[in-house]
Amino acid sequence: GCFECLVCKRSDFNLNEILILEQCHHWFCLPCLTHIINENRHESKHSCPMQTCHHTLSAPELQYIQQQTLLYASRREAQQEKEAEAEVKEEEEKQQHNTSASRDEQSSTRSFGALYSMKYR
Repeated sequence: GCFECLVCKRSDFNLNEILILEQCHHWFCLPCLTHIINENRHESKHSCPMQTCHHTLSAPELQYIQQQTLLYASRREAQQEKEAEAEVKEEEEKQQHNTSASRDEQSSTRSFGALYSMKYR
């Protein structure tokens, strides 16, 4: 990532997880900006998190941040569901593999037993 969040200094975000403020052009990751706004939700006005910046976030910016936060949350939730499904599928495949390996083992033991008893009767 070419964008480094000005709060957490991480740069491993997708572009849809970075917000650039309209007036001052400072950028932040969505989780940091959302957290800061939520922490100060009782304030009547929200400013850019940069201490040296005096830009006050406009109503459209706040609405956009809120919309992006909801989208981000739903994308994260979908990603987590996808990962959970993949884990369940992987576990089921392991169990099927173990079950079929166990069946193969049992049948080869049975056939060896049958062969043994036929040969040495």
